Amino acid sequence: MKRRTFWLLAVTLLLGLAIVAVACGGKGHTNNYYFYIGDDDNSTDDDTGDDDTTLDDDAADDDAASDDDAADDDTTPADDDTTPADDDTTPPVDDDTAPDDDVWIDTSTGLMWQNGATVGTDRFDPQGAVDYCTALSWGGYGGWRVPDINELRSLIRGCEGTVTGGDCGVTNECATQSCDNAACHGCADLGGPGPGGAYWPPEISGAADYSYRSVSPVQGMGDSWWTVNFGVGSIDYGPFADSDYARCVR
Repeated sequence: MKRRTFWLLAVTLLLGLAIVAVACGGKGHTNNYYFYIGDDDNSTDDDTGDDDTTLDDDAADDDAASDDDAADDDTTPADDDTTPADDDTTPPVDDDTAPDDDVWIDTSTGLMWQNGATVGTDRFDPQGAVDYCTALSWGGYGGWRVPDINELRSLIRGCEGTVTGGDCGVTNECATQSCDNAACHGCADLGGPGPGGAYWPPEISGAADYSYRSVSPVQGMGDSWWTVNFGVGSIDYGPFADSDYARCVR
């Protein structure tokens, strides 16, 4: 019984010494051992568990370095989509800003206007203008109409008295003959910013040698209608029987 106890104690002691030896093995030389449990990206050539802080790593790429391309977040000019050569933000060839465009959208009002050199080549009485615009297919669009005096006036540029908000009293809300004050009489002949000196935007073209008709009658004068002469930037009125140009709007 004592012998068995002796051997059990001996085996236990030997096992304990072995465990201590393994645990302490290499003591005093721990700087010679390196442990890599998940890459912390402290070296310049590793790619596992990459956090993208060195110039040559490519895994889980967040585009912080100049030569990485994986998981690209488009923050460098060479590999993104914000340059004119490779994106969709550059205007098309026809961006509705040239006088020869078929239509022009006034961003200040949201109105789309009939445009082009042939606008103003025909004259209409009030009903003829309505019939023309209603049947018009222009620039790929339908649904055109004759503008009212506020809309037609909104095209005036460069004549202080008659631009929208100017001192000329003629509007949809004030459409009697008495609203036609001195400021409505316009400016110098062909002194506007449009092609040929017309008092409309530079993007607008068409004849400017005669008045354009609105759909707004002069209140209290059943045979007269408000017009705009863009050659001098004036707001006028004329008899029903007069024939005037028409520029349709939608």
